[in-house]
Amino acid sequence: MSNSFEDFLDGQLDALNGFKQHTRTDELTHQVFTTDAGRELLSVWVDQMAMTSSVRPESTAYECGLIEGEKNFVRRLLLSMHKAEQVDEKPSIFKFIKTKLLQVTK
Repeated sequence: MSNSFEDFLDGQLDALNGFKQHTRTDELTHQVFTTDAGRELLSVWVDQMAMTSSVRPESTAYECGLIEGEKNFVRRLLLSMHKAEQVDEKPSIFKFIKTKLLQVTK
């Protein structure tokens, strides 16, 4: 894995370090995706949606937009979980992703 992606994740952790506001939706999202099944599903979605290219040679602009929408969905879940984790001082979901990606690429 390239250092630039690790740097990106580290940057996200730094940028969100002081982000404390959360909602009931953030708490519910955290409760769902910290179960074993929820972690597995989120891991699949990160792999299938967030970690894939939005543009392929045969893609139309419409298809690229749909793929970006899927990525945005996953990003919003991750941000929601991060907000809930910051309040409860739980390990960050960005650390979970970084750890998972490091294990996969080694």
